[in-house]
Amino acid sequence: MAVPSGMPQILQQRPLTPTAPPTPPEPVKLRHPAGDRTHIPAAHRLIYTVLSNELAFARQHATAAAKRPLDDAEKKLNVLFDMLNNEEVSGPVLDQMLQLAQALQVKNYNSAYQIHLELHSTRTDEVSGWMTGVKRLIVDNAKIQQ
Repeated sequence: MAVPSGMPQILQQRPLTPTAPPTPPEPVKLRHPAGDRTHIPAAHRLIYTVLSNELAFARQHATAAAKRPLDDAEKKLNVLFDMLNNEEVSGPVLDQMLQLAQALQVKNYNSAYQIHLELHSTRTDEVSGWMTGVKRLIVDNAKIQQ
């Protein structure tokens, strides 16, 4: 086929078929502000409540030397609480953390510690940012209860 004069050859080689519109990008999930606890689902609120109570108990009985480690534990727990508030904790971790909270609620520190070990060894990527804060509460409060 002859190319009409003045028209670039490249235009003639492209078919005139409609293209699909581009797919819209995934919406960005907005995070709730750090420190906000109002969006923790009711089913997971036990984790927040029990760990907060355990932190308060540890602080009541802490020596001056134990203050700094508890401050660090609180920072790590706040990472977990923010993740709970934004529903960023996976189902399997939530299930085990609920079991851990129930164990702490009845002062079964041995069971809580075993759940902590299992989570730390099987879900390290997900729990590494905050699990040491949970461990601090388990260990310290177990000593207080003896």
